[in-house]
Amino acid sequence: LGGIIPQVTGRAYAEHIKSNVLERLHMDHSHSSLPEAKSDGLAQGHQLWFRRPNARSTYPFVNSFLPSMTLMLSSEDMARFLMATLTNRSIANEPVLSDEAAVTFYQPLEKAYLDEFTGEYAFGSLITKLHGRKVIFCQGGYNSFRAYVFIMPEAHVGFVIMMNMNTGYSDQGLTTISRNVLSYLAEGTLTPTPADPEYYIWLALPLCVLLIEAIRIIIAIITMKRWKRVAPAQTKKARRLMLSLLLPLLFDLVVIFAFLYLLPHSLGIPLSTMMFVQPDLTIFVYVICTVFTAFALIRTVWGTRLLLR
Repeated sequence: LGGIIPQVTGRAYAEHIKSNVLERLHMDHSHSSLPEAKSDGLAQGHQLWFRRPNARSTYPFVNSFLPSMTLMLSSEDMARFLMATLTNRSIANEPVLSDEAAVTFYQPLEKAYLDEFTGEYAFGSLITKLHGRKVIFCQGGYNSFRAYVFIMPEAHVGFVIMMNMNTGYSDQGLTTISRNVLSYLAEGTLTPTPADPEYYIWLALPLCVLLIEAIRIIIAIITMKRWKRVAPAQTKKARRLMLSLLLPLLFDLVVIFAFLYLLPHSLGIPLSTMMFVQPDLTIFVYVICTVFTAFALIRTVWGTRLLLR
């Protein structure tokens, strides 16, 4: 839409959305500009550092992201959006969509998966069934903010969950809260949810890697000092070069590749974005890669000089 709307209407995306959506639905506290949102009382965003929320002083804002994630709305405006979606009328009782458009707007198009919910994709939303009822779900987040929107058209009810923090760990909490609210609306029951150990597993992994690397550094230093005192026999140099230098170097490269590529890929976000949503884990990634790279270079150069002297 970010490319189609300007081509069709000749107007910027933000201008078109403001006049054709926000103003028509009387969403007076919704903004596409960060300075406007701040002047209208934008909430303080936070990052999670080792499960401790820390206020953010800056919010990197990219205008090109607006069609997908950077429209800033108040909770009151989100409620007005839900009312318009359920009734097809604004709070001023004005029609929003034609009858045909209202039917096709949430027409399922193809199978999709979104934040642990499986269903069918339709115009930016996920159509699924929970507790035997049709549920329309969409979510969005950027920097230090996150929102989940759920609509149960058959029950004529909807709700939104908004958080002024956006991390991979908060998504798990929002999903749990959402499922409990849906369960309560559909069946009047709540499901006790045990604490999720995944956060500690993700932090334990880099700590274990750093501990293993510390042990490898101690062993390498002891080995190098022994080589310095007693030079290996010529017949053993080639084998020692392979076992003591090349294999550890290969291990270092595998670990670096795993943390720089495989870890972000498994989380579904690039490493550059991880710093915004999971800064504590990202710092561990940078520290591990720096330590492994520096030690690999020092050990390889030092060991090669001792073996080839």
